Amino acid sequence: LKVNSSIADIKLDNNSIYGEGAKALAEALKVNSSIVNLDLKHNRIGKKGAKALAEVLKVNSSITNINLEHNNISAEGAKAVAEALKVNASIANINLEHNYIG
Repeated sequence: LKVNSSIADIKLDNNSIYGEGAKALAEALKVNSSIVNLDLKHNRIGKKGAKALAEVLKVNSSITNINLEHNNISAEGAKAVAEALKVNASIANINLEHNYIG
């Protein structure tokens, strides 16, 4: 993904990638400019994964839709995502349903 410029959609729902998998994906997404839709629902990424993806949202301007439904990101992870959205101008849709964010 770091060098790929043709993939626009990533759909990895229900893959149990957990926090470490989300962190690895986040590293690639920081420099990718073709991904528009990112679906990571039901992956148990937790707050660690949410924080890693928040760092992506601070620098990536191609992602417009992100689905983080059912990932147990907690209030701490949601706060990191919210802070990232303050500087992100490309996200049009975000799904944070069922994440125990309080």
